[in-house]
Amino acid sequence: MTSKQRSEESGLSLVEAMVSIAVLSIAALAIG
Repeated sequence: MTSKQRSEESGLSLVEAMVSIAVLSIAALAIG
């Protein structure tokens, strides 16, 4: 595995984390 692939994977996981946090925030606002 090259460092580029590793950085891309970490970037994708970071985006996924941000998306999940955004979804949870929106859900909290909708419920609250």
